[in-house]
Amino acid sequence: MSTDMTGEKQVARNWFASAGARRYLAAFGLDQAADAMVYVLLAWVAVHGASALGAIWIVGAAAAAKLATLLLVGGALGDRFGAAPVVKSTLVIRSLLLVGLIAALAADVVLGIAVVAIAYGLVDGAHEPAMQALSTEVVPSDSGQKGIQGALDLVRRLGMLSAGPLVGAFIVWGSDEAAVALALVGLLAARLVVPAGTTRSRPAAERLLVLLSKLAADSREGWSVALRTKSVRSKLLIFVVANLALTPPIVLGVPLLAKAHHWSAAAFGLIDAGYAAGAIVGGIAVARWGDALSNAEEWAVGSLVPTAAAVAVLGWLDSWGLVCALAAVAGVSTGFGPSLLVGSLKESTPDHLQSRMQAARVAAIVAAGPAGIAVFGALISASSISAAITILAALLGLASILFLSGRAKELLLT
Repeated sequence: MSTDMTGEKQVARNWFASAGARRYLAAFGLDQAADAMVYVLLAWVAVHGASALGAIWIVGAAAAAKLATLLLVGGALGDRFGAAPVVKSTLVIRSLLLVGLIAALAADVVLGIAVVAIAYGLVDGAHEPAMQALSTEVVPSDSGQKGIQGALDLVRRLGMLSAGPLVGAFIVWGSDEAAVALALVGLLAARLVVPAGTTRSRPAAERLLVLLSKLAADSREGWSVALRTKSVRSKLLIFVVANLALTPPIVLGVPLLAKAHHWSAAAFGLIDAGYAAGAIVGGIAVARWGDALSNAEEWAVGSLVPTAAAVAVLGWLDSWGLVCALAAVAGVSTGFGPSLLVGSLKESTPDHLQSRMQAARVAAIVAAGPAGIAVFGALISASSISAAITILAALLGLASILFLSGRAKELLLT
């Protein structure tokens, strides 16, 4: 028995030695960077083609389309056809949609831009769960997923950090050229995805209505399993609470503080970079040591306690340097905990449900963000920016401590 366990640990530690894993990691990084750049590009062309309100509507519609796909059939496609074929297909389709964006821009039709954005969101809702679940085809889920998940989150953050400067350079070059460049990045990512190691076969061609009916049934099964299974339900609850409480202070709270304290754009950029750098450190830690950790839920939730404390304090500080330091602390925790939790979710999920569980996770995150922003806005109206940040952070800290209490966990999740 000890020999088998040693072998399993060795496989978990050496996942990076696999050429398929390295190709997947590169494809994932390209995909995440391109995806972030696409939404920036959509907002840019919408603002210059319509108005600020039009930009909000178009990008919001794309996000809503993505959530709708996730809720309905997003993960079912990956589980029915295999993650690799779905990823390759959706990468190609998204590249073609970007070429369609060029046509819309040439016609200067805002409606055309909106249609492309919504279609992109729909495809993205099917793409993201499959792209996440593909790690279990590259590295078997029973060989440890926490390490590779840490690496995935690391390249995701690096890709998102590079997205702003790169898309800015592309836009200076020209909006059409930017769309072509992003389409080529998507095709390159598709080329890197190799379905080696997957044993799932594609079903025979089916009539569209029958296929849609089966996908709907698959999706219902996935959501039923997610909500019935205590370990999955608990992880989804953690994602919802964490994103509801953390998204508004980080995404909106820090910019509002910068405006209130008259911090320069450079100072604001350094705060954002501090948070990102901390998250990268957290991702590296999971990539290096994640597979050796047991009780992933407790480690993940425990890491939210220092995050909550750091965020609660930074709302009251006048010094952007101190805010940057606390943002870095929060970044380490948020880079560590979610990576660990996603890896654990993949390890505990049967292969035939991987994409659907990732769809449930992403849908929970996508839904929690706007809900948290609405609560944050109400708190600011009733108090102040600093108080609103502290209240949400305190709620996150309290929820984390309660979750770590075995008895409270049983009461909440049974």
